[in-house]
Amino acid sequence: MRNEPEVLTAYAPAQLARIMTVLERAAGGRTLDSAVVEQSLLELVHGVELASDGSEDSRLWHEFSSEEQSPRAERDGFLRLATAVDPFALARRSRRLSALLRLNGALHRHGSRWRRTGFSLSLIRDRNWSALSAPEQDAFRAAMEDAAVHAERFVRQGRETKTRLDAALLGLADLYLSWTGKQFAGHRVPYSVNSQFIQLAAAALEPVGRYFEVSYPALSRRWERIVREARKQERDLDQALPDEDSEQES
Repeated sequence: MRNEPEVLTAYAPAQLARIMTVLERAAGGRTLDSAVVEQSLLELVHGVELASDGSEDSRLWHEFSSEEQSPRAERDGFLRLATAVDPFALARRSRRLSALLRLNGALHRHGSRWRRTGFSLSLIRDRNWSALSAPEQDAFRAAMEDAAVHAERFVRQGRETKTRLDAALLGLADLYLSWTGKQFAGHRVPYSVNSQFIQLAAAALEPVGRYFEVSYPALSRRWERIVREARKQERDLDQALPDEDSEQES
């Protein structure tokens, strides 16, 4: 049984000011709303279970997911929801799939398809799938496919590994790119110990650093491992594609 996560409902004013200082410097003049930034960060740390919002609902969902799910199981769960004839009915029948929707950080980070379309567990509980329009149904399925892709990042060469810190760093990279307007892939976000991203990660994760070190060097090393693996997979894919093209032409 995992320990209950600590409660975090808001960042301390000084902590939020530190976060905004880093972001504004990285954003190069882009206007950022501190309330939106704070809410997005809270949704991320709640979504990956580094903290709780303190509500009874949060406590119950934490209990439902007390048995750690593997990334492969999460990926398969999202794909089941994406392809089910009635995903809402399936989610209502399965406590584990309901918990997956509530707790997975991929669904709750800023700008995700899940948030843009306004989906929530209350919608799934209270409405019938048939009551949604065709575009709404398509958007839900697409959100589940997005989450499956996110979970796939944690499946490594047949060995299932997952850490909440890794999930938080990947979510923070998405937020960082969204807020700063930088146009490159998440695994291209710098891992230098003095980079603005590592400064943001340290400031955002310091209040929930109960189980890991949140110093610049520690987060830099952790993020470096993640991006180096992602870049290796990207190179392997690029090398494999010409071979596949040659086979198809022959």
